[in-house]
Amino acid sequence: MSFEGWSGKGWRIVVTDAEVMVVQHQRSVSIGRADAFGLVVRRRLLGWSLQDDGRRVVRLRGMRKAQASALARVLRRLVVLPEVAAAEAWQASVVGLVAWGRAAQRWIPSESVDALLSMRPNRQLVDRVDAVASELSLTDDQLEAARFVGTDVVALVASTNETIMAAELASGRSFFDTIEKRPLTDEQARAVVCFDNRVQVVAAAGSGKTSVMVARAAYAVRRDFVAPERILMLAFNKAAAAELQERVVARFAAVGLDWTGLRASTFHSFGLDILGRATGEKPRVASWIDQGGDVRMVLRIVDELRDRSESFGRRWDLYRLLFASAPTDLDTHEPDGYDRATRETGYRTFAGEVVKSHGERMIANYLYLNGVNYVYERPYVFNVADATHSQYRPDFYYPEIDVWHEHWALDRDGNPPAAFVSYLQGIQWKRTVHTQHGTTLVESRWADVVFGDGLQTLQNELSSLGLRFDWNPDRPINDDWAKPMKHEDLARLVRTFMSHVKSNSWTREALDRRLGTELAHRSGYRTQLFLGLYWEIHDEWNRRLAAEGSVDFEDMLVRAAEHLEAGSIDCDYDMIMARRQPRPGPTRPWSGEGAGSVSARGGRRLAVDQPVRRRGSLGDHRLRVLVRPRTTARVDDHVSVHADNLRCRQQLRGEEPESVQQADASSVPRPGSARADHPKR
Repeated sequence: MSFEGWSGKGWRIVVTDAEVMVVQHQRSVSIGRADAFGLVVRRRLLGWSLQDDGRRVVRLRGMRKAQASALARVLRRLVVLPEVAAAEAWQASVVGLVAWGRAAQRWIPSESVDALLSMRPNRQLVDRVDAVASELSLTDDQLEAARFVGTDVVALVASTNETIMAAELASGRSFFDTIEKRPLTDEQARAVVCFDNRVQVVAAAGSGKTSVMVARAAYAVRRDFVAPERILMLAFNKAAAAELQERVVARFAAVGLDWTGLRASTFHSFGLDILGRATGEKPRVASWIDQGGDVRMVLRIVDELRDRSESFGRRWDLYRLLFASAPTDLDTHEPDGYDRATRETGYRTFAGEVVKSHGERMIANYLYLNGVNYVYERPYVFNVADATHSQYRPDFYYPEIDVWHEHWALDRDGNPPAAFVSYLQGIQWKRTVHTQHGTTLVESRWADVVFGDGLQTLQNELSSLGLRFDWNPDRPINDDWAKPMKHEDLARLVRTFMSHVKSNSWTREALDRRLGTELAHRSGYRTQLFLGLYWEIHDEWNRRLAAEGSVDFEDMLVRAAEHLEAGSIDCDYDMIMARRQPRPGPTRPWSGEGAGSVSARGGRRLAVDQPVRRRGSLGDHRLRVLVRPRTTARVDDHVSVHADNLRCRQQLRGEEPESVQQADASSVPRPGSARADHPKR
């Protein structure tokens, strides 16, 4: 190890290849190379000093200008030269990866790019190098490496992949024309060649997703990327798996490829096989899981809990009848009724009337289910119309106790929607009217009704004024259009939520933490009402599984994933492709454009979009297939690619309902007038 030293009155500095040693008054300080960026030699009134980010480390008594220049040069070299060497190595890795892709005509996966980006030297290196290049005598190659650090590697690899794509499409045209009975379109062929380590296909029914899956498997075998026995295809049921296996055999034979060992299976079978191999005891999936039996089991559990607990029954009905259909956004605008008298749209109530907001409907329905007699928007007992106000009509009037009730469209912060001009002034005017005329006014807020215990607070206040409440969830509904959520639909929603909870291994504590942080805007009475119901059903569900020694679909996948993650069993597959049957329905929380759904329009088209990040995975691409729809339903499909036990675990743990997943994993070089609440007149 080389070193240089300087000394003076009461101090000594030694610079090696790895550190700067400062000795002063028999005490020494070691500054490593990684921390030496801020070290500079400065001249002040009292002479030279060594400073670290503006703070004096030692006063260099007796140092001359030539010595100070030499020390400064050595300090710069200590920092810059190792960085230049790192830049040269990083440049070689990037250039090597691109050269490998072009030579092998193999798509460069995003994981390789992410690995390079994580190792990229500091981009400010080029500025430091430019400042000291002459005195350090850097070569042209070193200067080029320093400047290469600023290269847009993502764009470079994307351009390279497009070159590879064009070459593969041209050289493999015969293969793409014969791998299926009908030639693959250019878009389908591009989806096959896009061989990233996780690829998501988003497609509508009949768009050729299965053709892409079969062709990708054949492409992997044809190019010697993956051996057939290391490829697994997963389907949603036995019939689909058998059909997929038959199709693979037929299409591989059509192009003269060996399919021996390539397996098509179901998610159930794959997960159970892993558990059996890992534990020595293959579990059994509960008999009531498939064919809608899971929802029927939730209903059975709910019936028993309702029989055992009056509290559970009331909370179940309260959520089903009132909160399930209530929006959580004050600006939501989804009127479902029409008042012929006022010629205004609004919201139908159980009593058969049309009110002007979601919040008013919740209150009206709550009053109806409690047998409370009220009048909606009855003209105020005194004529208060003036030049700026029409005759006042409070939201509710309770004739039995002569009390008026206003429901304010105010959020948690006490603010109305932005479009409600002068709304707060209107509230004050109405309060003043009641004060001046000596009439009794009770008030409620939208935020309190939806997120707080506003309904119970209203009941308590009205009860104290003499109004009687008699809760009866079975009261006949007077409006054929005002249908509450059915027991079956709420059970289905609970089962869907259970699937997410179990698949993500969420606990009560974990959900509570999320509701206290990123989901704080959803926290409140409504949420806690649902969670309270859910966890009672969840516990009883698990008790029944344990009693019969079986597992459900989610537990099976999670446990299998845990064994793979722990390394207690080998995955046995380098390429996993998975497809699951869509289950259309209004309660799917993942539906919508944000979840990658596609609303099919026009002719057939498939495109490879920008890389996507889902569930923390790397190297994802989204493939989008669009065809003319047979119905207006949306279909979500996914394709993912995994290479080792970790990727198998991610496949199991990260599986989304209604999906198609595909995986690659060979080795690569590692480097109207109505609103949620309305403005009152």
